[in-house]
Amino acid sequence: CDKHRQKELRLYCKTCELLVCDDCCLIKDHKSHDFNLLTDVADEHMQLLRDEAQKLDAATRPLKEAIAAIAEEDRTLGENRQSTKARISEHFERLAQAVRARGEALAEEVE
Repeated sequence: CDKHRQKELRLYCKTCELLVCDDCCLIKDHKSHDFNLLTDVADEHMQLLRDEAQKLDAATRPLKEAIAAIAEEDRTLGENRQSTKARISEHFERLAQAVRARGEALAEEVE
């Protein structure tokens, strides 16, 4: 404790939201304030933190699932893009072959 250096901080002043020693509870600074043992307050706060962590987990679970779904969709779109590009290349290669073949046929007719 800042005021009573030899004393251990064992109490929590709920009014001031501070850790205090036994002597601080007896003097005017905190005399009429509401107190709890530090261990009790720590347990309460730990439970509050656990509860909040569960709420956060529940809130983030749908977001994580949405991110995974978007990643999968992105992967699928990438595969579809590659497949579409390959089909376009194949189609235009066949068209080019047909045009060359027709050009050669016309050239033979002219001769």
